[in-house]
Amino acid sequence: MRYIFRLNTETQRNRVLSLCGLLCISVSLCSNKAFAQAYTLQQIKDSALQNNIAIRTAQHDIEAANQQRKEAFTKYFPNVSGTGVWFNANKGMAQTTLNLGENMSPELGAALAQSLPQEALMALGNPISISMMKNGTIGSVMAVQPVFAGGQIINGNKLAKLGEDVSQLKLRLSENEVEKTAEQYFWQLASLQEKMKTIEAVDTLLRDIHKDVDVAVRAGVAMRNDLLQVELRQNDISSQKLKLQNGLSLVRMLLSQYCSNNLTAAICEKAGTNWSV
Repeated sequence: MRYIFRLNTETQRNRVLSLCGLLCISVSLCSNKAFAQAYTLQQIKDSALQNNIAIRTAQHDIEAANQQRKEAFTKYFPNVSGTGVWFNANKGMAQTTLNLGENMSPELGAALAQSLPQEALMALGNPISISMMKNGTIGSVMAVQPVFAGGQIINGNKLAKLGEDVSQLKLRLSENEVEKTAEQYFWQLASLQEKMKTIEAVDTLLRDIHKDVDVAVRAGVAMRNDLLQVELRQNDISSQKLKLQNGLSLVRMLLSQYCSNNLTAAICEKAGTNWSV
């Protein structure tokens, strides 16, 4: 009786220590979750739509198609072009020498002699050098209005408008695909978390069973093989728990990369139940 009492006392003490350890772990996990930011499913979808690279690419395609449509519309207006040239030469590009005295008729000379002084008549007899286009500026402006281009302008505008509509449809398709993929990652994360809760519950149950079987083996009412089977099952549960932890980490990284956001936690709301993911 004394042996059984000591054994039960030791078992109770081990259970109390285990409960204290579980309580400390629970407090630590709650403390870590308090500092983790929570995201709902809708918030994750919105983050993916705002930051995903596929959505950004589709938005840029829409902007490019819009600019192409505006460019095609300008073909209806005149095409205005202008040129300008400024030059400066070391000498005139058009030079000539005029000798009025040689080309003057006698009648004109007699008439000028009566009306002009002698100094002016002598000056007319000297040759005169003329130089032109040594420097200057030349400018021109030209406007071409298309009248008929074989339907090229009209069809070009139709194609540009069609391209813009196609870009809009591609954006909607990308948005649907991004929302679908983000939701898939989210629920996959929630499913793995629920499996983790089940594994942890089974692990806790196996620890209690291990303690009871260990006590039974020491008391001689159970075989050593029973204890080894429990330990083997515990090792199997530990292996599954490790795989689940790796899966959770991988899905979290995929979701964070897909949303281009540093997501640390998420809360999944379904039927009034909050799932911590």
